[in-house]
Amino acid sequence: MRKIETWLGSLNIRKKLIAAYLLFGVLPLVMITIYTYHNTRDYLLERTQKDMTASLKQLTYGIRETVNGYYAIMDQLYINRELLNYLNTNYENQSYEGLFYYTEGLFRNIMALYPDILSISIYSTNETIPEDSYYFYHLKEGQEPEWYQEVQKPGRTMVHEESLIFLTKLNLYETAGNTHIIKIEVSEHAVYQLLMNTSPGTAQLVTDTAGVVVSRYGEEGIANPVTYPGPLMAVSEEIKDFGTAIVLADKKSLLREIRRSAIVIFFRCFVISGIAFICMYAYITCFFRKRVECVREGIGTIGSGDLSHRLPALGTDEIGEIAGWVNGLAERLELVIAASYKKELEIKRMELELLQEQINPHFLYNSLAMLSALAIQHGEENVSDMACSLSDFYRISLNHGKKTLQIGEEIDLLKSYLKVQNARFRDMVRMEFEIEEELLTCETLKLILQPVVENAIRHGRERDQELLVILLRVFLQNDHIFFEIIDDGNGMHPEEVWKIHEDLKNGTGGFGLRNVNARIRQSYGEEYGLSLESEYEFGTKVTIEIPFIKMRG
Repeated sequence: MRKIETWLGSLNIRKKLIAAYLLFGVLPLVMITIYTYHNTRDYLLERTQKDMTASLKQLTYGIRETVNGYYAIMDQLYINRELLNYLNTNYENQSYEGLFYYTEGLFRNIMALYPDILSISIYSTNETIPEDSYYFYHLKEGQEPEWYQEVQKPGRTMVHEESLIFLTKLNLYETAGNTHIIKIEVSEHAVYQLLMNTSPGTAQLVTDTAGVVVSRYGEEGIANPVTYPGPLMAVSEEIKDFGTAIVLADKKSLLREIRRSAIVIFFRCFVISGIAFICMYAYITCFFRKRVECVREGIGTIGSGDLSHRLPALGTDEIGEIAGWVNGLAERLELVIAASYKKELEIKRMELELLQEQINPHFLYNSLAMLSALAIQHGEENVSDMACSLSDFYRISLNHGKKTLQIGEEIDLLKSYLKVQNARFRDMVRMEFEIEEELLTCETLKLILQPVVENAIRHGRERDQELLVILLRVFLQNDHIFFEIIDDGNGMHPEEVWKIHEDLKNGTGGFGLRNVNARIRQSYGEEYGLSLESEYEFGTKVTIEIPFIKMRG
């Protein structure tokens, strides 16, 4: 794979286009053609099978209706007492003229209604009936027709010869010792016309009970008895007392037609795609390539360090968009470099401010130690306690110049600050703590809680005489440490909250919260920092999020 990628990377754009056309044009076309052929083949074979089944149902229904029609004629003749009486009469001493007139009228009427009937004959053992070899035949022992044994079976009988022959004995119980057999001969056309309603590529056959074809349409290469060669599709259904109806289809011809269609479609698509590729190739080599070269040269100029260079307008298509993106990228790079420089200056400024803050506490820490000693000498214990609290506050905040300390030390620093504030406000600020003990030894930046609490004391009350309750919660969640400073002060209006969020985002506004948020993000990353929620007349909650880090030592 790596060799192929290397080889493709070494080709120029023209050769890449040809390779892309062969790989993404011709190859998918071949695969689509193969896929289409198999899907079409399966669909047409399934559809042909369904059509053959429907044709078979239609054919068997037509044959049954036709055969039942002739059986109905046989039933009428079977129960015709007048005809039976004529046939049982002894004509040795009387005229048989009435018999001929009656049977001729009866049979002519039936044949007029059913034109496919070739003849209606009566075979009788009554030798007094004259034999005319048209309507009447004698049944003589030893000279019976071939079908005679079939008619001895119970019920109605049908045999296949050159035509369809329907046979039945007349009323067995009133024959006066004579045997009478009605024979109706029907033209094969009665069945053949049912086979003519077939679709191209299919054939319909009718066989007798022995499997011998008695009627066919659309297929001449079927053997007797019927066998199904490999390339043929066949469905069949047996028809009681008649034979079997069969519908065949030439599977080989069907598949050949599908393949021919698939090949034609492939070559048409190949020719069309080839013409399209030639046009695209000419367009790319004459127009597209020049614009690509312009973009390439412009990118090279910008990449060499000239961020002021801009590409000319190259239209609104993809190449023009790329040129616009390159120009925008160069412009953004200039802005990012300028912003980065500004940020570095801001970091240096904040470091200087922190350094100044650390220099001032050294002087204050030493001064407060002296004040505490003087207050004790003069018996001013309250003044001494306040000086000690301030001294502890500045001692912890200095932290030997380190930026981080333990959470427990940060909370001690906050408590020292609160002692000073309560000395000023006469215990009108009450601090409550909910802290997970195992977090006290974890790392935090110094002076991230005191500015927030100071902000709550300054802005959370309208008057200094009002009691302010501040709750500090410290807990661990998803490997992040959360500080929640919740006060029950005045709270803020939504527009004030929105302005503070914007100031935190843009690094503007008051120094306290902005400084805490900026130091956390610069130390731990953009996903950490400070957020604020407030509701007017209900209070304010400030949340500080830092990573979970156990301090060493």
